[in-house]
Amino acid sequence: MGNSIRTQNQLKIRQPLSKLEVRSINEVIPVLSDWMKEIIKSELNVKNVLDVINITESADNIIQENMSLKVTIGLLTSITDELKEEGIVRDFVRLIQSLRKSRGFVQGEKIKIEFYSENLALKDIIVRNENSIKEIVGAEKIIENTNNPGLEQKLDGKIVKLTLIKSNE
Repeated sequence: MGNSIRTQNQLKIRQPLSKLEVRSINEVIPVLSDWMKEIIKSELNVKNVLDVINITESADNIIQENMSLKVTIGLLTSITDELKEEGIVRDFVRLIQSLRKSRGFVQGEKIKIEFYSENLALKDIIVRNENSIKEIVGAEKIIENTNNPGLEQKLDGKIVKLTLIKSNE
């Protein structure tokens, strides 16, 4: 149900959302257990999953019902600046991992990343999140290179050029 709301609203799964509300009148599962909430958080990429008595529909809180399961959900689709940044970082990581794979790098092999974008906001996001990006992708360095002839990619609708270099090169 949550994935269909994402699809209908063109929200990629890599874009984190803040909240999913669940109202259940199902006698078998009247309340979500903690482990169920964790699975839902992971699968739908939401920060919070809440059991609620009532769900109020709004422009940003999209409701969907499943009468056979006796469950109603409300997915908050508004995206804060922090959530937007987290989604951009996830997309950047995906671009790097995809480039790693296409270049034939071995898993666990340390790399250096050179990037360039004319978009200042995008550069700031990459620099601000450098440490977490390095940790996730196994990079020793992330360097902005204004002469980067790397592979042009789109990130949040903006162009970023990426070059990956094996650390021993």
